[in-house]
Amino acid sequence: MARSYPQDRHSQRELSGFAGFLGARVAALRWDDLPREAVQWAKVGILDTVGVTLAGSREDAPRLLASALDPAPGPSLIFGTSRRVGVLDAAYVNGTASHALDFDDCSNTMGGHPSVPVLSALFPLADELGVSGCDFVLAYIAGFEVETKIALAVNFHHYTKGWHPTATLGTFGASLHQGLASDRHARHLRRSRGGRAADGTGCGQNEHRARARGVVRIGHQGELRHHGEAAARRP
Repeated sequence: MARSYPQDRHSQRELSGFAGFLGARVAALRWDDLPREAVQWAKVGILDTVGVTLAGSREDAPRLLASALDPAPGPSLIFGTSRRVGVLDAAYVNGTASHALDFDDCSNTMGGHPSVPVLSALFPLADELGVSGCDFVLAYIAGFEVETKIALAVNFHHYTKGWHPTATLGTFGASLHQGLASDRHARHLRRSRGGRAADGTGCGQNEHRARARGVVRIGHQGELRHHGEAAARRP
């Protein structure tokens, strides 16, 4: 009799506790729940991220990454170009561009950059699915809130131990907000959050301090967007 792999067993069970709570809350979120002030500042955050991504698209890091990936054509735009590629590749390249200049927004609560993880993955998904403006803003706010609420539980011990919150926490915001934009149900959102935890946290410790201005750190931001996008696409 064939034995199931651990990841298969994991995919068959429900995640409970904190993961289940977050998944259920995100899945239940609706446009009418949003305060007007939250919508206003969400628009500011989105516009700001578009600006820094366009500026960063001229840097070497995203260009080198796009050349190395050599992505196939798809529905999603690479910022700063007219090229459209697959959703995962666009998230990777745009995420790298958005953080290339390190001018993207910061959150003291998160101890990192909250908008880039969410939007670098959400824009390619919106291209593919034709997400409405209201659903786009709703998903962005949900991802932002997930990152910062987790940060309230772990910072700043998390940061001072050498972890990079933009990556370690941002991957959860990226996966959960995309599940919402894709109209995934709470069970899927719980799985996406738990299933990508290792990817989000396994590559962030100390590298941002060792190479604070290097391409490795910049590219790391694109990688976590890729992880978040992949999490939201898990069956």
